[in-house]
Amino acid sequence: MMIVSTMWNVRRMKMMIFKGLKFGMLLQIAIGPISIYVFNISSNHGFIQGEIAATAVTLADSLFILLALLGLTTFLEHQKVKKYVTLFGAIVIAIFGINIILEVFGHGLLPNIQLFHIQSNNNVFLYAFFLTCANPLTILFWAGVFSSKLSKENYNKKDMYLFGIGSATSTLIALTSVSIIGTITKSFLSENIVGILNGIVGVVLVIYAIKMIFIKREKSQITTIN
Repeated sequence: MMIVSTMWNVRRMKMMIFKGLKFGMLLQIAIGPISIYVFNISSNHGFIQGEIAATAVTLADSLFILLALLGLTTFLEHQKVKKYVTLFGAIVIAIFGINIILEVFGHGLLPNIQLFHIQSNNNVFLYAFFLTCANPLTILFWAGVFSSKLSKENYNKKDMYLFGIGSATSTLIALTSVSIIGTITKSFLSENIVGILNGIVGVVLVIYAIKMIFIKREKSQITTIN
């Protein structure tokens, strides 16, 4: 029984990490300024510099993910809090998706704030790290994602950390790929292709938020009837 239990735990760990990786890779499809920055660094200064930037972005994302987890894992154990935070999470994710869609047409729902401007190529790590941290939406977005996972899919604390590891790993994998491409070629995807990919991700996130609200409402109605 102990061996079976251990095998089940290992299998669940792999599943949670893979789910986080899969979700994170979906987000990476939306090519933004950070991806373009990593591409430019690697194409101009080589793979090593590009990978340094990719590592910095991954570290910043991991920090945001950890902060989101630490802020949610305690008070979301209460059912009433879960109900309201699920709504909050859906709204945040919807706003994030709508913002991506609007940016395809040259508009933005939320301002882009850059707190630091580091021009020197010798400070690639710091520039990439602060450029990632300068986006005030990141922590809110991850808070929305994790709140939905906790309330909708009943993930426990361990599941959430494993999901977070998978999500952070997707950043490193995606940006490493961008760095490799940047090293090999000077050209990049056309603006039209980038716009299409960004639009698809935005639509998917909005649909996800809508489904999250209606599924939660259906569960509440079933609970009330029972």
